[in-house]
Amino acid sequence: MPQENPWKEPDQITLLSGAAVPVSGIWRPDHDGCASVAELWLPKNAFFPHCPCCGQIASFMLVEEVSHISEDPDFQ
Repeated sequence: MPQENPWKEPDQITLLSGAAVPVSGIWRPDHDGCASVAELWLPKNAFFPHCPCCGQIASFMLVEEVSHISEDPDFQ
């Protein structure tokens, strides 16, 4: 039986600035007062940044898992 990837449900994932990024992908910052913050591609094991707009702590939700080519075993 295949194991489900918990990071596939973007509406259920919210992590805060300073936490380690669990999977590489496109992450959407969510911060009150900063309505038009752009989505960010963040690599696995990096740390979530503060809000790119105002510098305060923000929460992040996974939009889409997108691996970097260096994470592909065929290119290692």
